[in-house]
Amino acid sequence: MELEELQARHKAEIKDLNSKIISLKKAVSSGQVKMKKKDLLKNIEDMEKEIKERHGLELKNIMTSVSDSQPVMKKKQELEDMKNAASMEDPIVNRREKELNDLQRILDPLGLLIFDIPADGHCLYNSISHQIKIHLNQDYSVDDLRKVASDYIKDHKDDFIPFLYDDNGDILNDRRHLYCKNIVETATWGGQIEVQAIAKSLKLKIKIYQAGLQSPIEMNPDYDSPDTLSLSY
Repeated sequence: MELEELQARHKAEIKDLNSKIISLKKAVSSGQVKMKKKDLLKNIEDMEKEIKERHGLELKNIMTSVSDSQPVMKKKQELEDMKNAASMEDPIVNRREKELNDLQRILDPLGLLIFDIPADGHCLYNSISHQIKIHLNQDYSVDDLRKVASDYIKDHKDDFIPFLYDDNGDILNDRRHLYCKNIVETATWGGQIEVQAIAKSLKLKIKIYQAGLQSPIEMNPDYDSPDTLSLSY
């Protein structure tokens, strides 16, 4: 098999995988497929790992074939091309780049820029802290915002109970204090629940932009504030 043929097949397989992942996420969200969140993420991780390892092995095998049969000058260039191709065909990297490109197309007409926040478990809170500093010139640390979210959820349990799950995907109900404790004491990732709690508690108007969504998710859209915080995750 020629290098060009292999690259074309890999590209088609990655495209099919991305479509499969999107369809699976939609099916789980709509209830057509019964699957816990952690099982969904594990399933996606396994599929991406399998195709990455298989593509890497196939590229390695064809590199060996080229090495045995091509003249030295051409062989060096072929090997370099295949090395670059292997790095470019990482499905996780490709999907991330596509999401960023799609997001940038949404943000450009609005005059918004993307500020990269390290994905360390505190990224949501660092993002909100960054926006509060820019728009309101107020300082909130990650610990401050985690406590704000935790306290608000505890004080308004009826608003959040239907959306609180543990690591097994089960509704916490009377164990919500564990959820709130994890917010404050661990590097647990935050999501829309925590954004809502912080927005309500601090009386903030927040818009969440996501690739694939033409309109942002709005928190407190009716709140009378001259400044709107913008997030993306």
